[in-house]
Amino acid sequence: MICLRLIFRLSLLLCLLLTCACQDSPSGGSQIEQVGDPENWIIEDFWESWGGNELRNALEIVETRNGDFLVLVPEGLLRSADNGQTWTVVDSQQSTISLYPSPFSDVVFRSLSLGFEQWGCDRSQDLGENWENSPLFILIRDFAFLENGRILAGGSGFSPHGGIYHSDDGGLSWEQRNPINFSMAPLRFHVSSTGEIFLVGGDVSGTHILRSDDNGGSWTELNSQFGMVFWPDIDLKENSQGDFFMNAPGGVWRSKDHGVTWENMPESIRSRSFVIDSNDNILSGFGGIGSVGLRYYSALRDEWFEVDPDLIGSFHSIYLDRNNFAYIITRYNKVLRSVRPLTEALE
Repeated sequence: MICLRLIFRLSLLLCLLLTCACQDSPSGGSQIEQVGDPENWIIEDFWESWGGNELRNALEIVETRNGDFLVLVPEGLLRSADNGQTWTVVDSQQSTISLYPSPFSDVVFRSLSLGFEQWGCDRSQDLGENWENSPLFILIRDFAFLENGRILAGGSGFSPHGGIYHSDDGGLSWEQRNPINFSMAPLRFHVSSTGEIFLVGGDVSGTHILRSDDNGGSWTELNSQFGMVFWPDIDLKENSQGDFFMNAPGGVWRSKDHGVTWENMPESIRSRSFVIDSNDNILSGFGGIGSVGLRYYSALRDEWFEVDPDLIGSFHSIYLDRNNFAYIITRYNKVLRSVRPLTEALE
């Protein structure tokens, strides 16, 4: 089993290195081409610094059910109840990897790194104010919160420990419920507007998409058509028309049949992180060796626009709040916030 795990990890690392080598820059290391009408680019006055010095080296931004912001920084966890004007230290837990707030309750989960190949998970029942251990001792990559109260967790790692876990008691206990012959590392869940649950994951053979029509009880694998390409930052999102979008290598991909077939969006360029606003516009970011930047897709015009990469200098991830304001976490020392909703970017 140890040999199998080592082979799996080495193969996954090799696949990732090959992907990054091909995709770190949009065209073999050169800068991206200018697209769209330059007079309509999202220019400098669309962005402002947000959060102050407290957010230097920010790693992640999430919004809780009541509208507070939680920001993960290397020193611990910060909270703001006044839209980023002031911050309080929630705790100084420095092993937090990522945060997962429920849209239906005050529950927030966080995945933890507890040492070399040692993982954990904490649960908060009061929007991140207090924390207690949740018995998941694997690397959690994502949670899915269902309207019926069930919670799904996707745990990376080679079987028998990795896979899909169910909780029907708010995270107090978990049951592993993997499909037959399941061997991939779950990366992202998406609960569609029509109630299906989609899971994107990867293994040494590439990227896979699974769908469940019964709250995670059973799963059907769809034709992902991405072959040997594995992308650790992959995400799956849905617009108001029910179209799916995924940031696989080669750009942003769109599916109009709920993940069965996919098409690459022209001029979208490989994406590390992306968001979709309520008007179906997309803000997509990338950062790699020799290139960094953003592109904005106008759904109304069916056209991509470049955001000047000099405005951000470096890129880590994008977040969109419930009011369509966009947040850019740069890789080094600042967080940028749009001065107006993303829906008004070209106005």
